[in-house]
Amino acid sequence: MYAKTRSQITDKRRFRGLPIQLKYAVILTLSVSFTSLIMIFAMAWFLQRNYNLFMGDELGTSAPFLYFCDFEGDLARAVREGRRREFAAFERFRDPAARVAIPDPNDPATFLASKLPWEDLALEEARGWLALWKHLFAVRAREIAPRLADASIPASFRIVGETGLEADWTFADGARLHLRANVGPRPVHALRSALGRTLHEAGRRLDPIGGFAPWSGAWTLEERAR
Repeated sequence: MYAKTRSQITDKRRFRGLPIQLKYAVILTLSVSFTSLIMIFAMAWFLQRNYNLFMGDELGTSAPFLYFCDFEGDLARAVREGRRREFAAFERFRDPAARVAIPDPNDPATFLASKLPWEDLALEEARGWLALWKHLFAVRAREIAPRLADASIPASFRIVGETGLEADWTFADGARLHLRANVGPRPVHALRSALGRTLHEAGRRLDPIGGFAPWSGAWTLEERAR
């Protein structure tokens, strides 16, 4: 899953104004729901050994996170022009006139535009994102991180239907982490629930033993039999 890229998504002007979670999901689909964003977040959070949490993630802010610096002289000019050359690879910025509008990393206004709007904490949606992140942090710290020290974690996966995914990891202590997810807009009835206790769930299952609604998924942990 390609859900997060610091240099190609989070500071790109072409995604400015989108909620930061949608910036990560845009590679997968341009018409995702709030539920799908939560699921994509959880998938990346549990899957990656080193997860990048960017400023604003915790509030689901729509403020941009632009590239900024405080270089001077030739270095400042090289960085500004280098960024614009890089953007030329994108169709929207092939016109030199369009690239002029790309924020200058050395302009104080670029830095100020990227400051976190703390007043968003008063919004119910922002509080919801903050609660979600606290939950994901706690689950990862308690259940996943202690088991990531082992260098090799055998894994297997299977595609179910067009958009169903079964993925399983076996840790050194014998515990097994399971992911069952539907990453598409239609239900997947053939995707069955995994064993173990639920660590996190997004969306809904169609019934207790399996079947997942659009953009839904569940992480479970199966402890080693004693």
